Amino acid sequence: MRVGAFAVSANPWLEQRTVAVVGWVWVCLLAPVVFEATGVFAPTYFVGTQGILSISRLLVGTSPADPYALVAGHLILLTAVARFAATNNRVTRKLRREVRIQAWHLGSCSRRAGSA
Repeated sequence: MRVGAFAVSANPWLEQRTVAVVGWVWVCLLAPVVFEATGVFAPTYFVGTQGILSISRLLVGTSPADPYALVAGHLILLTAVARFAATNNRVTRKLRREVRIQAWHLGSCSRRAGSA
């Protein structure tokens, strides 16, 4: 997921639209929850009188609020990663452009100096 945020934000059109990248991350994170709620995927959690039962080998919860805290934590983390990726790619593209311009100027100056 984090790598996907970097890959998507490398697109020149998307690097100017951070909101689109963040929206994409949110959709990717929330899609499985929606698919489970609509019955497309088999449920990985059950809500009962005792609270929410999560079926996971990695997550061990002790509070009914744990799944919500997990989703909120993922949203915060992935939003930060997506924003970082977009900024990183924007700066990288700008610096590459500046290096190309400087290389062109250097080549132009060396050609003039060689002909004089």
